Amino acid sequence: MTDSTRSWVPGFTLTDTVKEKIRAGHMHPGIQGKSLFLSSDENVVWNLVKDTFIQPDVLKPHSSDDKKEVIQKRFSLQIGNLGCNGAECFCVTVILHKFSCIVSEMIIGLRL
Repeated sequence: MTDSTRSWVPGFTLTDTVKEKIRAGHMHPGIQGKSLFLSSDENVVWNLVKDTFIQPDVLKPHSSDDKKEVIQKRFSLQIGNLGCNGAECFCVTVILHKFSCIVSEMIIGLRL
């Protein structure tokens, strides 16, 4: 079965599989040990991710896969809780397949 894809932010595609992983793993009630967004409203979450794409603070190569890029944005207010210890999260991290412009995963975390 193939993923349906949608042009989500101009030039980028977010697959249904990734959106479902974000819903299941990073939105309440989520998965134990995973960072969670404070908001359970999908529109709020997607707007945070969209803001990350539009005005990233960091754009760098992935540390272990040269076909991926890491896009990060830090927000001034808490947007979630870190999964490993419940600490406040202020950052969205998106991992992108740079050749196909398909989002492969998304992480929220306290990364500077």
